[in-house]
Amino acid sequence: MLEQYELDQFNARNHEIFTKLFHKYHKEIVILCFSLLEDLDKAKGLAQETFIKLWENQRPFESEGHIKGFLFTTARNMCIDKLRKYKTIRRFQKWLQQSQEVEDPQAIHDHAATDAIVQIIQDLSPRQKDILTEAYTNGRTNKEIGAKLGISAEAVRQQKIQTLRQIKLQLMNTILAILVIACAWSMATLLIKIPFTLFLYPPLRL
Repeated sequence: MLEQYELDQFNARNHEIFTKLFHKYHKEIVILCFSLLEDLDKAKGLAQETFIKLWENQRPFESEGHIKGFLFTTARNMCIDKLRKYKTIRRFQKWLQQSQEVEDPQAIHDHAATDAIVQIIQDLSPRQKDILTEAYTNGRTNKEIGAKLGISAEAVRQQKIQTLRQIKLQLMNTILAILVIACAWSMATLLIKIPFTLFLYPPLRL
């Protein structure tokens, strides 16, 4: 455990004490995140974010136990938030796959497309986020959502339709851009390989 003078130094943003705590608890935080997310890369990323939040925290800690509690609570809450987001995303993926406007349903599951959905959702208005979260994460009906937000069930339905169309349009544009970039990269790679191949194997003179 930290001595009082070390705790005082930590509260004063001492980098050496922070590094000491990082090495002490980092593995435990990664394990906690992995147990919830079942993805090692995401677990390591959230563990890193957790320690960043610890460093940026302005509230002084009274003991190392409070620091440990902050780390585990922060990591757990971030994991739960991440799971909720991906639960919503998986519902969108299923809905988009069933849409006839999607030429390549498998593309919806590509990592880049998933990241695009995350960004699109983050850019929605607070009202749009509330409606989609209640509908696709919490499973509430239009009537229940309307009662909570103080609007009619029909208004909820119309906003859901408008928002889903907006998401689908932006996602299709993103997938198209990904395909264009992939084709351009493949063509560039081919153009680089051709002269090199000719250098190794010059054409026969007949």
